[in-house]
Amino acid sequence: MLSPAEKIAYLALVVVCALIAARGFARIVSVVRGGRPAARSDRLLARFVGALIDVGLQRPLFRTRPVVSIFHAFIFFGFSFYLLVNINDILEAYLSGWSPLGGGPVASAFNLFSDLFSVLVLTGMVYFLVRRFIFKPRTLEFNANVKLHPGVAAGGIRRDSLIVGIFILLHVGGRWTGTAFQLAENGHGDPWVPIASLMAPLFYGMSPAALELGVHISPNPAIEN
Repeated sequence: MLSPAEKIAYLALVVVCALIAARGFARIVSVVRGGRPAARSDRLLARFVGALIDVGLQRPLFRTRPVVSIFHAFIFFGFSFYLLVNINDILEAYLSGWSPLGGGPVASAFNLFSDLFSVLVLTGMVYFLVRRFIFKPRTLEFNANVKLHPGVAAGGIRRDSLIVGIFILLHVGGRWTGTAFQLAENGHGDPWVPIASLMAPLFYGMSPAALELGVHISPNPAIEN
């Protein structure tokens, strides 16, 4: 559980991020509504199910770029699961004694998927950052005859990609590393977080104060002894 000062800081950060996200979402809605009017209530259920299948199975992407789509699926499915992870972490931050460990098969499965999806998301994100900024395939470039917004022409998409990539690495990597810090603090691994348990011995020689600092800096679950 977070300290009172950390709870206030975390809540303030959540509010600020929510306001920024709402502003961006409102801009997208405004742009979409500026297009040609269209009936959006016809075949509503069928369209919803079709979209859910296409998005959930990543069908359009798998058909056109199978290799890229595999790494994209790592991020997509991992971040989809991370909605539950983030909710759990909020509960752990504010509720004393809340922990998914030791709570039975459902909690154990949650910890296992959290550990595995963390690594998959990090793997996928590193792949895309290397692909965009090192290999720079032509498929990510615009043809000379395409008219671009000045912000895009000045490298806005590359900048945004870097910001998103760094955020994902810090968020997911920080939580995963925080789990390893907590395991090291407890002095043992956990079979339901196998990959973080492999990383934990790297921190065994650190002092208790340093381990506690690592736990608080990194967004991580509280793992019981």
